[in-house]
Amino acid sequence: MSERLAKRKTHKKSRKGCLQCKQRHNKCNEVRPRCANCVRIDIDCTWPSNPNTSSSPSSQIGPVTTSAVASPNLDFGISDQTSGATSLRINDMRLLHHWVTKAAKSLHPQNVQKYEMWQGSIVDLSFDHPFVLHGLLGMAALHKAGAGNLTDRAALAVEADHHISVALGIYRKKLEHPILEEALPMFILSSILVNYNFGSANLQEPEHPLSAVEHCFRLLRGVRVVIHPHWQQLRETETFLLMAGPAMNPATEPGPHDAEIWEVRQLKQLTADQDPLDGEACAEAIDELHRAFVRTRKCSQKDDNEYAVMMSWPATLSETFINLLSLHNPVVLIILLHFAVLMDEVRYSWWTKGWPQRILRATRDALHGNPALQKWLDWPGQRIKHSISSNNT
Repeated sequence: MSERLAKRKTHKKSRKGCLQCKQRHNKCNEVRPRCANCVRIDIDCTWPSNPNTSSSPSSQIGPVTTSAVASPNLDFGISDQTSGATSLRINDMRLLHHWVTKAAKSLHPQNVQKYEMWQGSIVDLSFDHPFVLHGLLGMAALHKAGAGNLTDRAALAVEADHHISVALGIYRKKLEHPILEEALPMFILSSILVNYNFGSANLQEPEHPLSAVEHCFRLLRGVRVVIHPHWQQLRETETFLLMAGPAMNPATEPGPHDAEIWEVRQLKQLTADQDPLDGEACAEAIDELHRAFVRTRKCSQKDDNEYAVMMSWPATLSETFINLLSLHNPVVLIILLHFAVLMDEVRYSWWTKGWPQRILRATRDALHGNPALQKWLDWPGQRIKHSISSNNT
């Protein structure tokens, strides 16, 4: 099957951008030590040598901050890069205050028990696991930027990228040697990282939405390495049950009287001409997607458990499926687009706002040169378009 990659956006060339952005022909925001693009797709960020700046204090000490971000330092402890413990600044205290008073509630506005968990016990836990605290501060900055003016937004974006960069770097290292004591903190951070990667599109439109989705899916797969050996212990913790419990609720499992989603079931036809291993991975993903549709629609409209149930689908995806997504395999893109319909039905999460539309546009671009597959885009396109019309009335 032929396919065409999504068109790149044009941008002004930057002589100061990182080498990775230059290679990918992306616009670099020039924030050091890792620019926003490299943070988002989780790759190392390297910079061209410059004799005029290589010896400057800012290039040796750490992240570059603007005058709008700079604030007095408070030494709350010894810096420890292996655990993520760093000296926190007054501005970090402002971000923590914003998290506790506003941002935490935005995660679960309809569920008091859940947002109080993010306000209280998870913040408490983050003091013992600073990489989680960096994640919370990054999400707080992202949420605050969405409601701030343009001047504040630029400064907050720098803050958000810095904290998430630190958290993500530690997350990657700890995945190599998972231990029981860090299983719950790592699970919490994985949730934060996924929400952040989706939500950051509200500040800077991703040039490659499909790659951003792939990155989120890999984050979810990564945490399985952490929680699988300690599953029984995690299931006994209140925090884990509040976060993941809805996805394990037997009451939402498909039953004999539940209506099938025919538009999802018929996707199995696309696997007939695939390589056997690829076809098996796609067939499993289709079955799990159908299950996610049924379970999400069975969630009570009075709570917000539907998001946790919806996100259980990418957590089940195989490595083969995600690798095919990275290659923009046409069948995988069509399956992903049907997942975008499910995302669109779960409306309360601000960080997924606009993503069904992004996935729809990117899939149409990628499959533009394949007329035989256009019919598979009709139902998702109609559902997502109808949602846009309903929201505008």
